[in-house]
Amino acid sequence: MAAESAILEGLRSLKQGSDEQTEKLLREAFLEQPQQMERLLVKLQQADAAEPIPFFLEALALYRRGRIAACRERLQQALRLGFEWEEETAVDRLAEALLPLSEFHDFETLYLDVLENQSRNRWLSIALPVQQWLTAPAEQRGQRIELLVELLSPGLSRAVVENGYGELERIVEDSARKPEFAAWGAAVRPLLREHRLSQAAELILGLTLEHLAQFADFFGLSREQITASELQRLLLDLPLRLAVALFVLYALSRPKALLNDRPLPEEAAGLLAAAFISFYQQADCFRPLDRNTDYSHTSEEAELC
Repeated sequence: MAAESAILEGLRSLKQGSDEQTEKLLREAFLEQPQQMERLLVKLQQADAAEPIPFFLEALALYRRGRIAACRERLQQALRLGFEWEEETAVDRLAEALLPLSEFHDFETLYLDVLENQSRNRWLSIALPVQQWLTAPAEQRGQRIELLVELLSPGLSRAVVENGYGELERIVEDSARKPEFAAWGAAVRPLLREHRLSQAAELILGLTLEHLAQFADFFGLSREQITASELQRLLLDLPLRLAVALFVLYALSRPKALLNDRPLPEEAAGLLAAAFISFYQQADCFRPLDRNTDYSHTSEEAELC
């Protein structure tokens, strides 16, 4: 592991531009020593409160940990100090190297929203993929759902989506074996058997929101913030894939609002299963190392993070 003095020197060099070796050192430190990196960034902020780069990099570190509200606050601080995100700079290359492509674009939208003092860009990045699938012509829906499932859960087996009702029944059966989920399982099973998908989605959404309140501290939020917030406000403070999963559940539970009384597309059950799986995957991805949960709704065939 890199020495603290070398990391500090590398961070300070970003103001003037840095060489390839320094950028490699900082990438590795972010990935291998994330807690130390956050501590060093705070140390630099305290040493020079007028320098914006440490605030921007702390925002990046907080984004990677799923702390979206705190990330937004650090971006605000960086911008107040005059930070400008420019392409092909060391800071830009660092952000691009540390985030998967979808998350990199999402982090950019957070930056733009803070810059413009609004939240429209990020809301569109969460809601638009779902709305585009729901409203696409039949010949385009296959491509739209593939893109949406890849966003929800990269690497998820195509069989999960193609066998949506079967996968949902498997998840519910697995869940209902736990006494605390038995009543919920008993309510969902007949809805799936009768293909009453929107009603099943509403019960699944209720369960995931209940669990989200239990996971609140994973994301730097309080249980009260989860339970008292309107859904749109809540989703803006959650990691991208988790937010999209919850919006899928919401959209499928209230299809009339988006479809103008048209029936749900036939592949909707597969998307519901993908969103259900993705929610618990993402919660596990951001779970602190000292916290253990056992909700066991994920598929063995899906990659976790």
